[in-house]
Amino acid sequence: DSCLKAGAKVKAYDPLVSNTALEQFPALELASSAQSALVDSDALVIMTDWAEFSNFTRAEIINHLRQPCIVDLRHVIKR
Repeated sequence: DSCLKAGAKVKAYDPLVSNTALEQFPALELASSAQSALVDSDALVIMTDWAEFSNFTRAEIINHLRQPCIVDLRHVIKR
């Protein structure tokens, strides 16, 4: 919420998120897949351990991001 209030554009992916998230955070952009969440993004913050994220290597993620900024709070990315 504080990122949105500061003017950041936040794109999120969660396979179980519902449209109520959009009602609560209307500026939030929901991505249709983990990979599409990376496209044209400056950073990746992983806060859940969905299998979709563990399928990426660090190099694949860096190739999709505009800047190589990765915060993996669940330690799911392969080295």
